[in-house]
Amino acid sequence: MQKPPWRKRKATLTVVCRWVMPILLAVKNCNTPAMPSASAQAQLDVAIQQYNANQAMILNSNLEDQPAVQQAATEVRNAWLALERTRIVSPMTGYVSRRAVQPGAQISPTTPLMAVVPATDLWVDANFKETQLANMRIGQPVTVITDIYGDDVKYTGKVVGLDMGTGSAFSLLPAQNATGNWIKVVQRLPVRVELDARQLEQHPLRIGLSTLVTVDTLIATVRYWPARYERRRLPKVTHAKLISRRSIN
Repeated sequence: MQKPPWRKRKATLTVVCRWVMPILLAVKNCNTPAMPSASAQAQLDVAIQQYNANQAMILNSNLEDQPAVQQAATEVRNAWLALERTRIVSPMTGYVSRRAVQPGAQISPTTPLMAVVPATDLWVDANFKETQLANMRIGQPVTVITDIYGDDVKYTGKVVGLDMGTGSAFSLLPAQNATGNWIKVVQRLPVRVELDARQLEQHPLRIGLSTLVTVDTLIATVRYWPARYERRRLPKVTHAKLISRRSIN
């Protein structure tokens, strides 16, 4: 069975289009106007001038004066400063207490970090009865025994101050006797005792410990009280606490 003539012509047209279309596309691309040579030459000249200017700036100046080098140096300084600010140096030698932060935590300048208890700069506040203070003066020698070490370790110190009022007088709400029942109660006055730093290095103490304090009230070397012929010692006091001279937050 022979094909109709129109089918033969269609097949021939398909073959012709398959070979002719690529040729037509190539001719079309060749006819597309390219970038003018004058514009390309101008861009090349600008690039060469910029290159020459950069070369002159680099060759005629020191390496340290280069903007990129200065910027890199600034970044290094800022990184070093940020690293140094992460290290806080304690103004005293002591022990860390009540730490409120952990490694890696972000903090602000007003954030409390920890408390530092001095290792040697400590004192004792001994609450003596008011009847025991008649012959007590600043500079008198003191013997301190702590419950933590017992009688095996005896600290030596001296009286450095007597408070100007009892603890109840400086309380937030002083006791007021409005009922007329005036019962005399023996008051206690805080006496500050400074301890020997060398002994504290050998036998460290902690804040808040209980101590027994004995003051030698009649010693010839006392500055503010003349010596007497007899020697008398005050009884031991159990109401004494170890206090830190200073602590930082």
